[in-house]
Amino acid sequence: MKENKTVIILAALELFGEKGFSKVSIKEIAKLAEVSQVTIYNNFANKEELVKEVIAVLMEDVSKAAEEIYSSNLSYKEKLTEIFRACNKDKLKSIDKYFSSESLADPKLAGLINQAMNDYKEKIYEEFIDLGYQLGELPKSIDKRSVLFLLRALNSSGLAIDSDLAHHNLSQDLVQLFLYGIFGKEKNTLQELTGEDVLKLLTAQVKNELEKGEQ
Repeated sequence: MKENKTVIILAALELFGEKGFSKVSIKEIAKLAEVSQVTIYNNFANKEELVKEVIAVLMEDVSKAAEEIYSSNLSYKEKLTEIFRACNKDKLKSIDKYFSSESLADPKLAGLINQAMNDYKEKIYEEFIDLGYQLGELPKSIDKRSVLFLLRALNSSGLAIDSDLAHHNLSQDLVQLFLYGIFGKEKNTLQELTGEDVLKLLTAQVKNELEKGEQ
């Protein structure tokens, strides 16, 4: 059963990567995987779930990279820089490698990929937040949900990131925003951030996201 599932996922990746979502049928996936359509439905509820599984496979390397970063001797600030880089730059590499421009022109596929990758990255970010609490780098007075909300705001959509920016200084810029805000002055340690500091940063980020949405 596990072998069938792997073959189906690889076939789906090939077809989705070439044609997009809407132009690919379960029948085509079954034919390429050399299994019956019944076998596919025994393993996956629908095509949407198949996309999620495909992304999970592509994100395995990112997840492994994150684990290595967490266990490294880097400072917490440096870990954040590397986490953002892994979750954005490495993610873009996976998309470029496996999905054609034609497939990504399918809005359904693009939306499913973006959602699946963001869900996966949130798990990585939650681990980062938990590590911050354990190390005493994140103030325990700041709710985990607030920090996660901030990381979401800072996490640009992978499909919308300008590749030159992503490869150049996006990670460092996001770390700067996370630690010090847009208008705040640099602080010596993260412990010096107050609830007011975080609220100011969150407010600025939300306003920025809303303004982008109105454009």
